[in-house]
Amino acid sequence: MTLYFLRGSSGFIKIGRSSNFDKRLSEIRRATTDEHVEVLHVFHGSDDFVIAAERDLHFRLTGDRFKGEWYFSTPAVLEAMAHTDRQFNPENSSVQL
Repeated sequence: MTLYFLRGSSGFIKIGRSSNFDKRLSEIRRATTDEHVEVLHVFHGSDDFVIAAERDLHFRLTGDRFKGEWYFSTPAVLEAMAHTDRQFNPENSSVQL
């Protein structure tokens, strides 16, 4: 399963999941009024892990929600995206001394 972060030309960021990311991206691009939709990050994992990660992100970012799964591009949303990258790719974490 795939967890993804997208940004529309409006600046809003979509956080979602799909078992068929290419198809879902195509659907989003056709359905949105944004001129274009950029893929910011794509993460792959087990269904349970991705579902739990998406649920946690949506819960933690409730205050930054624009509408549905679309969020304002706030420092909290950008940090959540960086945190998700570290969560899925621990090798991207830097050790602070």
